[in-house]
Amino acid sequence: MIYIDGSHQREDVLADSSLAWKLLKQDGFMIWDDYKWEGYAPLANHPKQAIDCFLMLHRGDISLVHIGQQAIVQKRPSPEARDMPGWVFPRTPQNLLRFLRKEPIGSFRVF
Repeated sequence: MIYIDGSHQREDVLADSSLAWKLLKQDGFMIWDDYKWEGYAPLANHPKQAIDCFLMLHRGDISLVHIGQQAIVQKRPSPEARDMPGWVFPRTPQNLLRFLRKEPIGSFRVF
């Protein structure tokens, strides 16, 4: 199980989620706190946007368990997702920084 509860900045939440996902074992659970957080930051910096983006990107790899004040998913790839071709980008610190700065990510391969 991985529990994400830290910064509410959307870039931080997305980075934490992406890095933690790689560590999560099959059938493990990921939980985000403050999904419906209503702090004082501009709406663009609420964690919900990053969580929704992550859920969309991983829709073939998750089972949604709960959405409320917390969002909970279980890591379970669907049979369709395993058979679909996809893009694999090298998971390097440099590519993470490029992603966060909205720059082109390094070379990729199709699997």
